[in-house]
Amino acid sequence: MATGAALVSSERSAEPRETGVGLESADTTLPTAVKVNFSPPDETEKLADGMNKVYAVQVCTYQRESDAVRLTKQLQEMNFKPFYRRMVSRQFRTSYYVVFLGQDPTYAGAQSLLRKFQRTDLFTDFSDSFIQSL
Repeated sequence: MATGAALVSSERSAEPRETGVGLESADTTLPTAVKVNFSPPDETEKLADGMNKVYAVQVCTYQRESDAVRLTKQLQEMNFKPFYRRMVSRQFRTSYYVVFLGQDPTYAGAQSLLRKFQRTDLFTDFSDSFIQSL
């Protein structure tokens, strides 16, 4: 498990402040640095229902399913494991199709997949591809 630490500095305030009775010294002694641990999103996370979260590279969104099928086949020929999902816009009451390059249980694995896609000629057409959690 890769973890990192960030330092958050805090200052000591000794300036007087006015209260209802008179002047009082506000000596709020805080540590000079607080260590905050964080873990990057490259670890497998559990969703509320106990299922593992997966990460996928979102390549494109189409209005027509035939376009999503065409791109999916093209990505398969490039040895990726693409898939697409039909989504419904409640606001506009229309369907659209989102094409994904593949999925991985870790964020780092999805990053690797995105880097592999970035080295292809097809990436120039889809340079705004990004990682999404599903």
